[in-house]
Amino acid sequence: MTDQTYPTSDHPGAHQSDLPAGLVLHLAAPLQAWGGVAAYETSRPTLPHPSKSGLVGLFACALGRDRDTFPDDLAALQVAVRIDDPGLIITDYHTVGGASAGGGVLTASGATRREAIVTRRQYLSGARFTVIVEGDFDVLDTLAAALDAPRWPLFLGRRSCPPQTPPLLTSGIGCGLALRTAPLPSGAPRNRVRVVWDLGCSGAAGHPDLLPDLPMSYAPRRRAQGIRQVLVEDIPVDGPQRPLATSHESEALEHLETLRAHFEEGPRRT
Repeated sequence: MTDQTYPTSDHPGAHQSDLPAGLVLHLAAPLQAWGGVAAYETSRPTLPHPSKSGLVGLFACALGRDRDTFPDDLAALQVAVRIDDPGLIITDYHTVGGASAGGGVLTASGATRREAIVTRRQYLSGARFTVIVEGDFDVLDTLAAALDAPRWPLFLGRRSCPPQTPPLLTSGIGCGLALRTAPLPSGAPRNRVRVVWDLGCSGAAGHPDLLPDLPMSYAPRRRAQGIRQVLVEDIPVDGPQRPLATSHESEALEHLETLRAHFEEGPRRT
């Protein structure tokens, strides 16, 4: 991990030795899908922000881990998600099987189901997030290298959702300050944004909500989730906003370059 530190003047009362090691990620894609509790087998909802389970899965892909590897070290990392652009929720009408004579879908019992299986799958369209990851320095150092050169292809929730750009922006000490200083997309109609914090993140304090979103196992036959304590808060952002670009695609690329420039200029070596 690079030895970088944000100036303590951006964080009154904090000393550099008090600030944890961290990573800053930028997650953007035409489509993202981040789990959620399904009321029915045919429903595949998405949360309005990246889930802890989905992020740990992203990290495991970068590291080249298989599903049978317990994600304890990655699940112990603390994450905070800033919703820079919530995007739009769209629904895909999805079918499997039932399209050809004599066809069908093989079930777990070995039988063949003749009728089509219909599901409705939600996606976030055009959403963008700033994600802070804090925790053990050695784990973060290994993860930062893996995100720069991932072992397996990365995806944002579902395999059909590759990231628009490489996710890692920077790493170092005091990256949590980026939640309040990283520039927002142009045209953002506010100077306050919603943040979903793990309760263990630096700067998080308050009465937590409980989510079934703590990954314990990704093994196909023994998938398991624990309870995660999160704090949902609207915070002010000091970072500048830029004028609107001529198209969404050019705006997304310009915003990414603004973010990169911010982190090149903001951190300083100690």
